[in-house]
Amino acid sequence: MEQPREGRYEAATEAAIRHATLCTVCITQRTGVPPMHVLTVLANIGQRVTITDAMARCDGCSQLKNTHRVQTPPPAQAATRV
Repeated sequence: MEQPREGRYEAATEAAIRHATLCTVCITQRTGVPPMHVLTVLANIGQRVTITDAMARCDGCSQLKNTHRVQTPPPAQAATRV
């Protein structure tokens, strides 16, 4: 059986946590990333984007757990002319 490349794990995980706040179990279930690799994949993604880790309700299982989400930047302000 062919092992998925790590880049695919990262792409799938980043897409999942861009759209939802998820615990590691739900990340595994939604992306297929092996449980023992989730934290490594999150660390790799965290080198490119800001990930918020917080005790919050998981959007996948609705339980209060340590969750992960890509932090979206605030909307850009329109430049004003004086």
